[in-house]
Amino acid sequence: MEHNYLNYFPELKGMSDTRQYILLEEARYETFRQPGMNIKMIGCLIITLLVSALIALLPPLIVPMYSVRIISMLAGILGGIVLFRKLYAGLLYQGLQKVIKARLAGES
Repeated sequence: MEHNYLNYFPELKGMSDTRQYILLEEARYETFRQPGMNIKMIGCLIITLLVSALIALLPPLIVPMYSVRIISMLAGILGGIVLFRKLYAGLLYQGLQKVIKARLAGES
């Protein structure tokens, strides 16, 4: 999943893809090995599912047309994917900051 975030964060721009991938792997490990971070990831997943379900289920209740159902389901799926990616990126960014600080501290 980290390959989706190559050149995503400003701190990584200008680095080779291999270097970015290594840093992102370390950031993912750093983020999710901490106590409580798995709970945050589960929270992100639950929020994503609830928002997706709300987007998919609410419009057909208001306007009971077949085309509205299809469009709202597609919007719910797309919205869930986008939301999950943003939430995951936020958590990954926290880990990336820690990895970069640790590398800078190790160099000095």
